[in-house]
Amino acid sequence: MLVVQFKTLGAFIFLNDPLHYYTDNYISLDNIFNKEANETWEQLQEAQSLNEKFLFVENFLYRKLLTNKLPIKKLISTIEILLDNRTNLSINEICKQFNISRKHLNNLSKEYAGVSPKMLSSLNRLQTTLKTISSSKSDKLTNVAYELEYFDQAHFNNDFKRFTNIKPTEYVKLVEQNPTMKIVPHFIPFR
Repeated sequence: MLVVQFKTLGAFIFLNDPLHYYTDNYISLDNIFNKEANETWEQLQEAQSLNEKFLFVENFLYRKLLTNKLPIKKLISTIEILLDNRTNLSINEICKQFNISRKHLNNLSKEYAGVSPKMLSSLNRLQTTLKTISSSKSDKLTNVAYELEYFDQAHFNNDFKRFTNIKPTEYVKLVEQNPTMKIVPHFIPFR
């Protein structure tokens, strides 16, 4: 299996459509890239090695990168702050810092990242949670919850279940059963 995972804002650069069109939807690659996807798929099937497959995908994405537009710098800066776990700036403080209205930031974020700034921040927190649990030596999830600055264990459990549809303890079991999740903890297998 070959997986391409985009960082925040990365998908917009390649899709060149407002990402809220894609939020919570499964869309086939050929619906987006038409015959280019078919050609790349055929090349992938004919490839003799994994390196050759990577090269085909890399070339395909590079061609897209050269022809598509980039997000505005102000949005990139605000999203970098939102995703920086060391900064605890509120969305209102970020808006003041960049002289942008909350509504405008919300619209830009939905267009370029597919979700609101608040949701983006929550998803980033989830990613941090998954990585922390996957690499944690602690048997107690309470310690993880406090390390990640959750108010209490109940908030931690509810937040985790809201996004993953499983309990944190179930995720710990998944990590124990699938050692690769210690390396790539941000993929939760579907049952």
